[in-house]
Amino acid sequence: MIGVLARRCMAFTLFRWLLELSIESKALSRVRGHEPLAWLLVPLTFSTLALGVLEQPTEQGFMVISVAFSLAALRTAPIPIESPPAPSRLWKQRTYRLGAR
Repeated sequence: MIGVLARRCMAFTLFRWLLELSIESKALSRVRGHEPLAWLLVPLTFSTLALGVLEQPTEQGFMVISVAFSLAALRTAPIPIESPPAPSRLWKQRTYRLGAR
């Protein structure tokens, strides 16, 4: 018989694998949209999340930071760059008059 602790451990491991699988699938869809940053972070995320040993605090820190970077890369949207409006002739005249004082 499998104990309660062993079931919880297996459930947590399954959760980690499913989380990694969902991050990989979303990262692959971002690559298709010409944004490969999340896909480039997949090896780091996979090695720490799916295969990492959680007994060491350093490993836990790397897991958290790699998953955070991956999720942030998945959420970024391209920011449209807008050119500033050209100054009008009236604005130029006002600044010229203010500078003459």
